[in-house]
Amino acid sequence: MYLPSAFLFSSTLILGSMMAISSSNWLYAWMGLELNLLSMVPMMTMSPLVQETEAAVKYFLIQTVGSASLLTSTLSLSSAPLLNSSLLLFSLIMISSLALKLGAAPFHWWLPPVMSSIPWTQCMIMATWQKVAPLGLISSVSPFSHNFIIISTMAAMSAMVGGIGGLNQTHMRSLLAFSSIGHLGWMITASVISINMTWIYFFIYSVINVSIMLSMMVSNQVYTSLSNTMNFTHPLIFMAIMIMMCSLGGLPPFLGFIPKWFMIYSMMAQNMAILTSILILGSILNLFYYLSMMFNFLLSPTSHLSLPNLPYKLYTQVAWLFLISSTPAILFI
Repeated sequence: MYLPSAFLFSSTLILGSMMAISSSNWLYAWMGLELNLLSMVPMMTMSPLVQETEAAVKYFLIQTVGSASLLTSTLSLSSAPLLNSSLLLFSLIMISSLALKLGAAPFHWWLPPVMSSIPWTQCMIMATWQKVAPLGLISSVSPFSHNFIIISTMAAMSAMVGGIGGLNQTHMRSLLAFSSIGHLGWMITASVISINMTWIYFFIYSVINVSIMLSMMVSNQVYTSLSNTMNFTHPLIFMAIMIMMCSLGGLPPFLGFIPKWFMIYSMMAQNMAILTSILILGSILNLFYYLSMMFNFLLSPTSHLSLPNLPYKLYTQVAWLFLISSTPAILFI
């Protein structure tokens, strides 16, 4: 990524998302989403690698379909009075288009291939900031009663797809993509309960997710596989990443457990027992493949953890990321 183009596209990326979530009109929200899209695609194509260009084209086509569906449905909903059947149909199209932009189930199929083909920096943006605008728009339509069943169904499907889809993954970026799909189930459910709960969950998820990706970046290695041939060069980095993944999976007493604890309490207070059970089951599956990955590597006869002399800056960065994503949970216990 090169300046000044990187600074320009980063600025318009942020501006587009803020414009979408602060708009009082669906047309302006659509314009914000398009500005965000037209900023993200050039950032994905700055690399000369063919696989990254292919991922950018896939991302552009999918987001274009989502934008077209969103514009059609919102204009239809606001243009004239509709019958109940038409209202449900266009509401379904609108929420489905936002779910397609998010990568939530059942429109998740594009997210793992795209994230597995782009660098860690773009992965970080796609897993965090690119969820802000669609999630904010879903939160704005969640309070309507006719949308509750649609959103709850998508949340349950996202939790199960994120849990089951990651079980047979050997690629780190694909695994984090399915983890993102699983967490989207919790975020979409939080949008039904409280918008504040939605952003609290999103913020904590983003902190942990960014910490994991930055830990891999500061190690100066590209971890593309979780097979036996993968070699973490230092136990500090390996343990930091593993504990941060436990936090991402919601294992107490780490930070990732706190928003899920609040969510379970709020859902049970509103008699959402079935949806709560599905979300917990999906989270358990997420945690299972995190722990399975860690144990498979530790018990592998071909794996080894060497102890090279690392610069003091690397120790400091990894230590800070580890503290941010795991130990603050102790303050809430």
